[in-house]
Amino acid sequence: MAGTKPRDSQKQRLYDAQRLAGFYSVGETMTIKEAQKFVNQVLSHKRTRTLFNQYRFEFGTYPSKILVEAGSGNHATIRTRNWQTVRLIRLNKWGRNKFIVLHEIAHHITWGRESHGAEFADVLLQFTNRYLGKPDADKLANAFNEKRVRVMSKSKKA
Repeated sequence: MAGTKPRDSQKQRLYDAQRLAGFYSVGETMTIKEAQKFVNQVLSHKRTRTLFNQYRFEFGTYPSKILVEAGSGNHATIRTRNWQTVRLIRLNKWGRNKFIVLHEIAHHITWGRESHGAEFADVLLQFTNRYLGKPDADKLANAFNEKRVRVMSKSKKA
């Protein structure tokens, strides 16, 4: 059907893998201001733009700015405010750690694709390696394998 989002077939497996790897309680809790600074840092790296260009939706534009705000949920959204399109990440108190922020940025990088699909999992794994380190990326990769989460490889085959 035109205009509908792709099916999110591996959402629960991906969440289970993140839990198995211990990423729901990793790192220190950040303030909204610290989370915004971290988002800006991630978006300023050339590798983030490269990942966006690799996985972007046909008519997508690079999210040069994503606003972080406190919220009751933990999610990436695109909203219109004052007739301007704004990309947002809303974080509740328990979601204010670097991994959760990386998870939400990955949604903006792969916007228009399956929300927790193979492309998303690849971006999240690469972000984890770059910003949290290889040991954490290895934990996540092992958990993805155990929970059968598809990850797009560099050859673009799941």
